[in-house]
Amino acid sequence: MTGGSASAAPAPAAPAPAAPAFTAVVSGPFPGSGRPVRFDRTLYNGRGGYDPDTGVFTCPVAGVYYFAYHVHVEEGGGRVSLYKNHLPAGEEGDGPGPLQGGYADQASGGAVLRLRERDRVWLQVPAHRPDGLSVHSSFSGFLLRRA
Repeated sequence: MTGGSASAAPAPAAPAPAAPAFTAVVSGPFPGSGRPVRFDRTLYNGRGGYDPDTGVFTCPVAGVYYFAYHVHVEEGGGRVSLYKNHLPAGEEGDGPGPLQGGYADQASGGAVLRLRERDRVWLQVPAHRPDGLSVHSSFSGFLLRRA
Protein backbone atom coordinates (compact mmCIF):
# COMPACT_ATOMS: atom_id res chain seq x y z
CA MET A 1 0.00 0.00 0.00
CA THR A 2 1.42 3.31 -0.94
CA GLY A 3 0.36 6.60 0.56
CA GLY A 4 -2.90 5.26 2.01
CA SER A 5 -4.08 4.25 5.40
CA ALA A 6 -6.17 1.26 6.30
CA SER A 7 -9.62 2.09 7.62
CA ALA A 8 -11.30 0.09 10.31
CA ALA A 9 -14.42 -1.88 9.40
CA PRO A 10 -17.62 -0.47 10.88
CA ALA A 11 -18.82 -2.14 14.04
CA PRO A 12 -21.75 -4.50 13.53
CA ALA A 13 -25.12 -3.03 14.40
CA ALA A 14 -26.75 -4.19 17.60
CA PRO A 15 -29.59 -6.64 16.96
CA ALA A 16 -33.05 -5.11 16.99
CA PRO A 17 -35.12 -5.99 20.05
CA ALA A 18 -37.64 -8.79 19.57
CA ALA A 19 -41.05 -7.71 18.38
CA PRO A 20 -43.86 -8.05 20.94
CA ALA A 21 -45.31 -11.49 20.24
CA PHE A 22 -46.29 -14.57 22.23
CA THR A 23 -47.82 -18.02 22.05
CA ALA A 24 -48.82 -19.85 25.20
CA VAL A 25 -50.61 -23.13 25.92
CA VAL A 26 -52.42 -24.64 28.88
CA SER A 27 -50.67 -27.40 30.81
CA GLY A 28 -53.13 -27.77 33.68
CA PRO A 29 -56.76 -27.24 34.60
CA PHE A 30 -58.52 -24.05 33.60
CA PRO A 31 -59.66 -21.64 36.29
CA GLY A 32 -63.30 -21.13 37.08
CA SER A 33 -65.24 -18.64 35.04
CA GLY A 34 -65.02 -14.88 35.41
CA ARG A 35 -61.21 -14.51 35.43
CA PRO A 36 -58.35 -14.75 32.91
CA VAL A 37 -57.38 -18.18 31.65
CA ARG A 38 -53.78 -18.96 32.59
CA PHE A 39 -52.01 -20.24 29.49
CA ASP A 40 -49.09 -21.18 31.70
CA ARG A 41 -46.54 -22.64 29.27
CA THR A 42 -45.07 -20.11 26.85
CA LEU A 43 -43.71 -21.31 23.53
CA TYR A 44 -42.48 -17.81 22.63
CA ASN A 45 -42.63 -14.52 24.51
CA GLY A 46 -40.75 -11.78 22.63
CA ARG A 47 -40.45 -8.63 24.76
CA GLY A 48 -41.98 -10.52 27.71
CA GLY A 49 -45.41 -8.90 27.38
CA TYR A 50 -47.30 -12.09 28.21
CA ASP A 51 -47.39 -13.15 31.88
CA PRO A 52 -47.92 -16.93 32.22
CA ASP A 53 -48.65 -16.50 35.95
CA THR A 54 -51.73 -14.33 35.28
CA GLY A 55 -52.67 -15.17 31.67
CA VAL A 56 -52.57 -11.47 30.77
CA PHE A 57 -50.69 -9.76 27.92
CA THR A 58 -49.58 -6.22 28.85
CA CYS A 59 -48.77 -4.15 25.79
CA PRO A 60 -45.10 -3.05 25.79
CA VAL A 61 -45.26 -1.10 22.48
CA ALA A 62 -48.29 0.89 21.27
CA GLY A 63 -49.65 -0.30 17.95
CA VAL A 64 -52.02 -2.62 16.12
CA TYR A 65 -51.95 -6.24 17.30
CA TYR A 66 -53.48 -9.51 16.16
CA PHE A 67 -54.69 -11.99 18.80
CA ALA A 68 -55.84 -15.55 18.17
CA TYR A 69 -57.08 -18.37 20.35
CA HIS A 70 -57.82 -22.04 19.79
CA VAL A 71 -59.62 -23.90 22.54
CA HIS A 72 -60.78 -27.47 22.94
CA VAL A 73 -63.96 -27.82 24.99
CA GLU A 74 -64.76 -31.01 26.88
CA GLU A 75 -67.45 -32.27 29.23
CA GLY A 76 -69.92 -29.65 30.27
CA GLY A 77 -69.02 -27.20 27.55
CA GLY A 78 -67.65 -23.76 27.79
CA ARG A 79 -67.32 -20.45 26.03
CA VAL A 80 -64.50 -17.95 25.90
CA SER A 81 -64.16 -14.23 25.22
CA LEU A 82 -61.23 -12.01 24.42
CA TYR A 83 -60.97 -9.11 26.88
CA LYS A 84 -59.20 -5.76 26.59
CA ASN A 85 -58.89 -3.70 29.77
CA HIS A 86 -61.80 -5.52 31.51
CA LEU A 87 -64.22 -5.26 28.55
CA PRO A 88 -65.08 -7.99 26.02
CA ALA A 89 -63.21 -7.33 22.78
CA GLY A 90 -64.84 -10.06 20.69
CA GLU A 91 -67.56 -12.64 20.45
CA GLU A 92 -67.75 -15.67 22.68
CA GLY A 93 -66.54 -18.95 21.18
CA ASP A 94 -69.03 -21.68 20.40
CA GLY A 95 -70.00 -24.20 23.04
CA PRO A 96 -70.05 -27.99 22.95
CA GLY A 97 -71.30 -30.28 20.24
CA PRO A 98 -71.58 -34.06 20.17
CA LEU A 99 -68.48 -36.09 19.35
CA GLN A 100 -68.32 -39.90 19.67
CA GLY A 101 -71.23 -40.01 22.09
CA GLY A 102 -69.78 -37.42 24.51
CA TYR A 103 -69.46 -33.69 24.38
CA ALA A 104 -66.42 -32.08 22.81
CA ASP A 105 -65.92 -29.14 20.50
CA GLN A 106 -63.32 -26.71 19.32
CA ALA A 107 -63.53 -22.95 19.03
CA SER A 108 -61.15 -20.53 17.40
CA GLY A 109 -61.25 -16.81 17.16
CA GLY A 110 -59.14 -13.78 16.50
CA ALA A 111 -59.21 -10.02 16.56
CA VAL A 112 -57.15 -7.05 15.43
CA LEU A 113 -56.91 -4.51 18.26
CA ARG A 114 -55.32 -1.10 18.57
CA LEU A 115 -53.44 -1.00 21.87
CA ARG A 116 -51.74 1.71 23.87
CA GLU A 117 -48.74 0.97 26.01
CA ARG A 118 -49.84 -0.88 29.20
CA ASP A 119 -53.24 -1.95 27.76
CA ARG A 120 -54.07 -5.47 28.92
CA VAL A 121 -55.55 -8.33 26.86
CA TRP A 122 -56.58 -11.83 27.97
CA LEU A 123 -58.91 -14.72 27.28
CA GLN A 124 -61.63 -15.43 29.82
CA VAL A 125 -64.48 -17.84 30.41
CA PRO A 126 -67.44 -15.47 31.01
CA ALA A 127 -68.91 -15.54 34.51
CA HIS A 128 -72.26 -16.86 33.27
CA ARG A 129 -70.80 -19.87 31.41
CA PRO A 130 -69.58 -23.24 32.67
CA ASP A 131 -65.99 -24.13 32.05
CA GLY A 132 -64.71 -27.32 30.50
CA LEU A 133 -61.76 -26.19 28.44
CA SER A 134 -58.90 -28.62 28.03
CA VAL A 135 -55.14 -28.62 27.73
CA HIS A 136 -55.40 -28.62 23.92
CA SER A 137 -55.79 -24.85 23.93
CA SER A 138 -53.55 -21.93 22.92
CA PHE A 139 -53.49 -18.13 22.96
CA SER A 140 -51.26 -15.97 20.72
CA GLY A 141 -50.73 -12.34 19.88
CA PHE A 142 -48.30 -10.22 17.92
CA LEU A 143 -47.63 -6.66 16.80
CA LEU A 144 -48.73 -5.94 13.22
CA ARG A 145 -47.47 -2.34 13.17
CA ARG A 146 -46.39 0.32 15.61
CA ALA A 147 -48.75 3.21 16.36
